[in-house]
This record gives sequence, C-alpha cells and structure tokens, in this order.
Amino acid sequence: MNKGCQRWAVALGLSVLLVSVPEAQDRPLPNQEAFLKETRKHLQRDSSVQRNYMYVETRRELKLDKDGGVEEQSVKVLESYPGLPGQPRWERLISENGRPVPAAELAEQDRERAKKANDMAKRLETEPAKEGARQERDWQKLHRGSRHYRLHAHPTTGLEAKNP
Repeated sequence: MNKGCQRWAVALGLSVLLVSVPEAQDRPLPNQEAFLKETRKHLQRDSSVQRNYMYVETRRELKLDKDGGVEEQSVKVLESYPGLPGQPRWERLISENGRPVPAAELAEQDRERAKKANDMAKRLETEPAKEGARQERDWQKLHRGSRHYRLHAHPTTGLEAKNP
C-alpha cells in the first residue's frame, strides 16, 4: 500500500470518528446514584468468590526492633479450604519457617476434619431443619460486623513496666 492510499485511509477513519463521536455525546450520562447502586448489586466480595476455592497462602510475620529493622521473621504456608456450611474457611498449616509439618500430623488433621464433615452430614439427615437453622445462625454470627483491621504497634519511650 503506498503512502497516498495510507493517508486517504487514515483521513477516512478520522472523519468517521469525528461524525460518530458527537452522536455518542448527545446521550446524557446515567444518574450516578442509580448507576452505582445497580453496579454494587453485581459486585462480589473477594470472600464470596474465594469461599468456593482451595488455595495455598503464605503468611510472613516480621517483628521489628525500635529502629524498624527486622528482629524476627516467621513464614507459614497454609492450605485454605472452603468451610463447612455456616463455618469459616478451614486452614491447614503445611510448613513453618521452611520446615514441613510431619505427614502423620497432617493425616490426623484430615481425619478430624472428615469426622466433623461426617457428623454434620448425619445431623442434616436426621434433623435437617434444626441443622439448617444452626448453620444459618453460625453464618450470621461469623459475618456480623465483619471488618478487617490492620494494627500497628509502636514502642513508646519513657514508660516502665510495672507488676501489679
């Protein structure tokens, strides 16, 4: 394609854009409150999406000295599983500070979890209404006022510890 044809194609494209843009701008924007309200209905919290998945999480905890330098560090690797109905996620520590949790300990945790799940399934079979109500209460209690806070502690100078 020669330069003359390219220029002609670009000019045609720009003229189409210039003609179509005013049409799009003639339409008024939607009411902001109504738009945001409708948008919020369709948004999901991270926890509502994550509750359906298993994932591996790494947590690092740093303890700092008074100058802000790292005094102590710990690293925990956890498997996070969806909770049983009405219960929070189930987390299983698989390593701490680079040392894996012994297989026997993991197997024991798995047996305990399976027992809880089987007990819940039996309660659902024998008393479905009662178990359903319990799960709903647990779920409401778990999510009532669920806010997340990040706390930071800063040492204060000039104070002495006293034993009561």
